[in-house]
Amino acid sequence: MKFGFRRKKQNDSVNASTDEKRRPPVSVFLTGSGDPNALFSALPAGSEIIAAQNIELNNEQYPSLLLREAGSRAQGDYVLRASLPAAGDAAEFFASLPERSEELILFSKGQGERGAEDSGILERILRREKKFHPSRFGYALSADLYARSLPYIETLPQESAALAPLLLAKSAVFLNYSPFDGHRQESETDVKICAETLVHFFNELKPRLDSLRYRFAFNYVCGKIIAAYAALVHKSDREQLRALDEFLKRENLALRVAADERSPLAFIRSLRKKDFAPTLPARAAAAAVLFREKKEC
Repeated sequence: MKFGFRRKKQNDSVNASTDEKRRPPVSVFLTGSGDPNALFSALPAGSEIIAAQNIELNNEQYPSLLLREAGSRAQGDYVLRASLPAAGDAAEFFASLPERSEELILFSKGQGERGAEDSGILERILRREKKFHPSRFGYALSADLYARSLPYIETLPQESAALAPLLLAKSAVFLNYSPFDGHRQESETDVKICAETLVHFFNELKPRLDSLRYRFAFNYVCGKIIAAYAALVHKSDREQLRALDEFLKRENLALRVAADERSPLAFIRSLRKKDFAPTLPARAAAAAVLFREKKEC
């Protein structure tokens, strides 16, 4: 009896190795406006650019770069979003990526030596020893982490998208670079929808989280729920407040109870007692929450 297995030829290994080498070192989802040439010149040879809008790539000047249409799937060893224009750190930052092996690379120019590394940042963030405000960080994901995180990144609110790779990463490093000058656009998504999306995300992911990641995710989502209540108080939207409260009661009672206990002046519990009619103390507490949120973004 003959089996349908084909003996692996030497050329197969060579071809597989060649295909692996052909993977772009970096895939960049490009947003923003301005001259992209500084970014193009900073990218490693063979990198791919997936542009959200029409741009021109001079093939004579950048013969090794690959320009993909919007919506293309990233194929690079590292994947990140870049907002034009590029900054002075771009060349050094991108030059460092092919030498990295971590799944998650966080970057943002802060205090300290330019280019300094912090390999312990993931554990310190998860232990809440270092504050993590996703909007203050850029991030590059390994191909594997990108594939695992993509379903969540596509559905999470923009300002919280980094939460998914943070919770799923097995290794991480912070690089003290600021490769882009572009500013993040403010999300206009309804605050109630944002909170509900985060709750769904947490409910789906929690069976896969260890205790450290579970606590971090729970605390993060709880904070965003309190902020959503505060924003709706500011708008005096009793209907949406009531709907958010019922959603939490149905989908995650533990988060609802925690939000009650952690809200300043217990303003969420007081709203419920008043059939979600905002009182002056509730408005004051909500204003304090919104001020803190704005300061941290």
